[in-house]
Amino acid sequence: GGTPSSGKVLTADSNGEGYWASGGVAADSNKNVVSFGATLDLTTSNSYPTNNYFLGVQAGNSFTSNGINGTTGDSNIAIGYRTMYQMNGGSQSNIAIGREAMRNGTSNQLRTSVAIGVNAAYNLDRGDTVAIGNMAGYKITTGIGGTAVGAQALGNDSSAVTGAYNTCVGYKTG
Repeated sequence: GGTPSSGKVLTADSNGEGYWASGGVAADSNKNVVSFGATLDLTTSNSYPTNNYFLGVQAGNSFTSNGINGTTGDSNIAIGYRTMYQMNGGSQSNIAIGREAMRNGTSNQLRTSVAIGVNAAYNLDRGDTVAIGNMAGYKITTGIGGTAVGAQALGNDSSAVTGAYNTCVGYKTG
């Protein structure tokens, strides 16, 4: 029941009856979209961050509109629990999908990277990296231009991956 209006989402109760409820998605004047559990403070006025999309509990947690921790990133997409959780640099044009994907990036050099999978690129701190698979690229820290495809590719060893342009394809490679 009810009438749709701005800020409302269509949902259903336990009996399957549809109704319009508050919540769901919020956007700010800098074109940041926050939804479903992301815990950002985008209430202060500043020009950063801009054009970001955060979906999931604590996704993009360190991004704030007043630049807390130097977070001035733009054009990032974080989908999943704690994706891009510790991002605190000028990160730009990154995509993280999956529980805690790209969780601990703390450098302003984290740009144009893709992490898809649970804990993919978990510790990534530099850019131009692709990590696809469960824990793929987990151990990459300051290495740039890496490619990790497969469960635990560049993510299984106990030491950090710091070299540039590493490529590993397959289960537990690298």
